[in-house]
Amino acid sequence: MASSSSSTVPSHPVVFTTQTPYALPSQKFMIPLDWKRYQLSQLINKALDLPKPIPFDFLVHGEILRTSLSEWRAEKGVGEVRKVTKLV
Repeated sequence: MASSSSSTVPSHPVVFTTQTPYALPSQKFMIPLDWKRYQLSQLINKALDLPKPIPFDFLVHGEILRTSLSEWRAEKGVGEVRKVTKLV
């Protein structure tokens, strides 16, 4: 993983759903709240064991994630993000 998140960054359990042909495991992932699209995309590529990395976009509450999860939560006044949808 390319992220070097420190242990002081809080993590949050997230379940990914998809609107793509790629099937994801229906498990919770502990995601550091400072992660952005790039780190999330790396996680999904690793979980799918894809031979060539694919850059994915992510929806959170119907909006494309353009910041870190922490920044998104602060901007929207949302406490917890439970489901993140992966898009190609």
